[in-house]
Amino acid sequence: MTQRQQTGFLKDIVGVYIPKDPNASLQYGIDWTDWLSVSETVTTSTFAVETTGTGLVTLTNPIILDNVTAVTITGGTTGTIYTIANTITTSESWRDVRRFRVKVDKRFL
Repeated sequence: MTQRQQTGFLKDIVGVYIPKDPNASLQYGIDWTDWLSVSETVTTSTFAVETTGTGLVTLTNPIILDNVTAVTITGGTTGTIYTIANTITTSESWRDVRRFRVKVDKRFL
């Protein structure tokens, strides 16, 4: 399976994902700029873990900065793939959702 770098995410046959160590606590974001019209802005943003089953990953400190939405992702169980959904509302009252996966595994150099 081929992987390539895409805006900080890796991509496989299913789509984009973030490799994450179970002990890492890092901030991940989505840049909505190309999706928005010229004068439109992101006004609200929520993140949710859609994955059910084993393990726990927590989402804290959501932010919106220059149409980039971000959240801190902490924890997770090795070998588990989590789906994270980011739902936004814009200044034009549009609503959209983007999802990405977080693959938790011990990371080595």
